Amino acid sequence: MMHLDLAALASDFLGRFPAPGVHPRDLAAVLELARPIELAHGDALCREGERGEAMFWLVRGAVRVSHRDFKGQPRDLAVLAAPALVGHMALVDGSNRSASCIADGPAVALALDRAGFQRLTGEDTPRGAALRRVVLTSLARQLGAANRRVRGLLDAAVPDDPDTAELELRRISGTLDGWKLDDLDDSDVRVVRTDDDLRNPPRRR
Repeated sequence: MMHLDLAALASDFLGRFPAPGVHPRDLAAVLELARPIELAHGDALCREGERGEAMFWLVRGAVRVSHRDFKGQPRDLAVLAAPALVGHMALVDGSNRSASCIADGPAVALALDRAGFQRLTGEDTPRGAALRRVVLTSLARQLGAANRRVRGLLDAAVPDDPDTAELELRRISGTLDGWKLDDLDDSDVRVVRTDDDLRNPPRRR
């Protein structure tokens, strides 16, 4: 039987994902409801495209995160080392897994299933608040990191030209989605008004 010091793990997670007002004992009460999973090197914690049935608290080791590009080729995105939250977005918005997470060496995670996540996030209790705040901290950090990466790409390509930066951003997003935008400019876009549009023009504010 694996022994985990939940109080110490809760403190580790709050050190990584600071959430004002959250006490380690309240987060430990969340971790107590999660199921421990031991992974050998190469084991999958979750796979891209699957329905998300749990979120994971990575407490030991690391996982390699990969995503298939529009050609179907796997591309490594990151290596996440404990303590880390994995797979919570699928429980927040109901989406399928956007990436695969494969153990990079031996690892241990705690799995909180969908039912437990929904019950806790709906609770007006200290442990419910702890889960909500830690997940929000994680999501805010992910968004900030994504914004910095996009800004870095734009600054490296076109640091002094906002108009060109906007066009480059459109090309980057189009490339990521598998679209080819190189031949599209604003002159190719036409606004089409239907009869209903003409009968009911938008009001100016």
